[in-house]
Amino acid sequence: MLRELFEEFIELSRTLRPDYPESLGLAKEKWQSSIPNFTLPTLIHVIYSVVQGTERDIRDQKLMDFIPGFRLIHIFVT
Repeated sequence: MLRELFEEFIELSRTLRPDYPESLGLAKEKWQSSIPNFTLPTLIHVIYSVVQGTERDIRDQKLMDFIPGFRLIHIFVT
């Protein structure tokens, strides 16, 4: 259910910022291997199982914030 709510939020964000969902990228299969080995909160796991997050050097600053003042940190997966 949490995943469905997050995906709905991303799609609703499209009405205000049409390019926002694409700016987050799609989650990579092995994203957890890029972070330290510890238990993640469920919400963090849901978010990064759907998207990669906002790239640090994004040119369009309107696409920076997930919600005002909060950015989804980009997880780089090799």
